[in-house]
Amino acid sequence: MVAESMIYNCAFKNNTGTLSYPDNILAVIDFNEQKLEKYLEDTVNLTRKYECHKCVSDEKRVEIKLKNYDPWGNSEEDIDNARVFEIYSSDLVGHLWKPFVPGVNYQCIKF
Repeated sequence: MVAESMIYNCAFKNNTGTLSYPDNILAVIDFNEQKLEKYLEDTVNLTRKYECHKCVSDEKRVEIKLKNYDPWGNSEEDIDNARVFEIYSSDLVGHLWKPFVPGVNYQCIKF
């Protein structure tokens, strides 16, 4: 059974690269609609700029990506601008990354 809206509150854990990063990320996902309801980095509301790419179930990996850019694409524009936040359901570790740039790890709680 798929949960309805789930809140993920994620705090910075460690930095594995040179990516600039927020200390906290908050994501609210409606799994029934497979829709991102809210996405904040620190206190900045970026909901309109991001979308759910894989938000099927809170029991699977969640991927939230910057709209209009393909992080798996080959264009220079995609490589320069794409940005993804993924949350692993098994341990609630979040990972913020860009193509070819080592990412940042977060520890999340969900409620």
